[in-house]
Amino acid sequence: MLTRIFATATILGLAAFSLGGCCLCSIATSNFERYTCRSKQSEAKANLRALYVAEESFRSEQGKYAPLDAVGFSPQGETLRYDYVLLEVDDTHFVAEARGKNEQAGDVWRIDNTSTLANVLSVCGGSQN
Repeated sequence: MLTRIFATATILGLAAFSLGGCCLCSIATSNFERYTCRSKQSEAKANLRALYVAEESFRSEQGKYAPLDAVGFSPQGETLRYDYVLLEVDDTHFVAEARGKNEQAGDVWRIDNTSTLANVLSVCGGSQN
């Protein structure tokens, strides 16, 4: 009888340990996915900042903002995870976006002529400016 109680306690202990391990593994996986997603967002942030510099340089020489091809903007990165578009551009202001594609689909970053960079829509679980 005593052996049966110890066996049952051991099985229950192993089951609880196993479930606890699964919970920890699940938390670690979730944190890792969020970290890798945010690291992929660094492409959008870096390229939008480069776009801002290109637009400001063009404006200082020409007196106005211009389309991406006119300012010489070309996104950098080995594998581009975002498409870059100008939403608005005129002589006095511009608004540009980086729109995620493939695994980053749905992620949208925006910058304007005041250098305000914002994560308008995030696939990484929260806004990361």
